[in-house]
Amino acid sequence: MREVARARPRAELMSADERIDEERGLKAAVLAGDEAAWTVLYRRHAGAVYAFVGRRLPGEREAVEELVQDVWMTAVKRIGRFDPAQGSFLAWLVGIAEKRLQNARRRDAFRRTVAVSEEEVIAADGPGVEMGEQ
Repeated sequence: MREVARARPRAELMSADERIDEERGLKAAVLAGDEAAWTVLYRRHAGAVYAFVGRRLPGEREAVEELVQDVWMTAVKRIGRFDPAQGSFLAWLVGIAEKRLQNARRRDAFRRTVAVSEEEVIAADGPGVEMGEQ
């Protein structure tokens, strides 16, 4: 689609109705298999998503990159659920990122809890006591 490839630059101000119309067109193009539409969306929003995640995981570049990749993979799988009338594509991506960050924090907290519990069990058994030797 030629008009998708010429989509407006992000810096150009649009009314809410113009944004909704443009994002509906991009979504339709993506669902029709137009890779140029994904390119427009990615180029327009990748930096903002990376910055959002990076501010929440300072100093953890590898984790940021992994989480951002997960956000985009989720967007690819769920693009049909995106509704431009409910908010911008960037807001939708940030929502996905926030959910992934929450899940990662819960997972990390669980792992720390399990590690502490294992240490407590080992300490309670005393030195040199192996499982089954009681």
